[in-house]
Amino acid sequence: MIMPAVKRIPVSEPVWKALGEMEGAGQTYDELLEDMIERVKKARLDRLEEDVELWENCPDSEYVPLSEIKSLTFEVRVRKTADAYIRAVPEKSRRIIKNVLTGLGENPFPGSGRDKEKLVLRGGREIYRLPIARTFIAF
Repeated sequence: MIMPAVKRIPVSEPVWKALGEMEGAGQTYDELLEDMIERVKKARLDRLEEDVELWENCPDSEYVPLSEIKSLTFEVRVRKTADAYIRAVPEKSRRIIKNVLTGLGENPFPGSGRDKEKLVLRGGREIYRLPIARTFIAF
């Protein structure tokens, strides 16, 4: 049995009232929050699956090669919209992103030195989420 940690979470009056209205009969706030967390996780997974489907059905013309990176063992492609975004971020962020993408081109299965997360989509398809500098994410 897991012993609950007693924590206080300060919330505004409107939020407290909204939580009370969402609470089901006989449901504890802990159970309510668990349900909310699960709904958010499911919504994120749904959005991720939509993004993956979009990515898979996107024509090659929507991608640009990382032309600055020449001798990669594996192909790394970036959507044109992401490329435009990368070009607009500050130089330091751009350099960090390119370094990580270069690393993926050399080894798309980074070991324990990377903070990657394996995601299993409906149907059993596996993809990896790789945070870049706590600000960006590569899939």
